[in-house]
Amino acid sequence: APPLAEFSFYRTAAGAEMDLVVTEGGRSVGYEIKLSNAPKVGKGFWHACEDLGVERAYVVAPVAEPYPLAENVEVISPLMLASIPAVCQGPRTGVAYAQADQTDAKLVEPSRR
Repeated sequence: APPLAEFSFYRTAAGAEMDLVVTEGGRSVGYEIKLSNAPKVGKGFWHACEDLGVERAYVVAPVAEPYPLAENVEVISPLMLASIPAVCQGPRTGVAYAQADQTDAKLVEPSRR
């Protein structure tokens, strides 16, 4: 995620829900996590997208290939998380995205004392 990004979840009493919301500079990207390889999102997901005004949303599920659900909403595999825009800085076809750099990704073991 970009520096100074904020991480949160979103849930309302009416049932709107988003598992993870990453916000930076007033722009937000939403993530919904599903265990099914044929994920379905309910009305609560769409209401959350609208309530939050997310620029993009991703449904993260164990799928072999990514595919679109709607404009600016895509189903992706967990392995793709490192290669997608963290927070959009422009439209999907634009060039100004905050990208995760896979070369810097590494697993850090907790120190044992």
